[in-house]
Amino acid sequence: MNLVAKKYARALRESFSADLERALKALERMCALYTSAEFIEVLQSPYYPNTIKQKILNDVLEDKDPRLQRFLEVLSEHQRFIVLPEIYKELCAWVQRQQNAYKGYLYCNQEVGDLGALEAQVAKRLNITLSLESVLVEHEGIRLEIPDLGVEVAFYKDHFLRQLKHFIMEAV
Repeated sequence: MNLVAKKYARALRESFSADLERALKALERMCALYTSAEFIEVLQSPYYPNTIKQKILNDVLEDKDPRLQRFLEVLSEHQRFIVLPEIYKELCAWVQRQQNAYKGYLYCNQEVGDLGALEAQVAKRLNITLSLESVLVEHEGIRLEIPDLGVEVAFYKDHFLRQLKHFIMEAV
């Protein structure tokens, strides 16, 4: 489905070349529905016609742009409403690449106070604009991940100790 989402995202980019932000806001409102289990159930149910599914998504739109309505019609014709969040993610990733601004995650087992210094150093090293978000995890260690760039740097205590033991055993 990722390839399908990329094709729809490219079509939306070309259609909304001047006002892509407006399309992104509309898609974000529609994607908010996908957090509801009931809504996903309606989308996947064969008992509801595609016109009703399209009407639900159309009602969420504040911006009644004919291009967005046609986009929903095409999704309805091909029964691909479930791909909408992936299309939104693809468009967001493309905008990030164009603006050279990325979002990263710092996974750590304790709260990290000021991420500003780390953001600045990593952004300078990678020559990007970066915003980091701290995520608490149970593993003892630290991992920095920037998914859209494919960058991951990790240091875990147990992995370090395993490598140290292995190195000592080889030396003896």
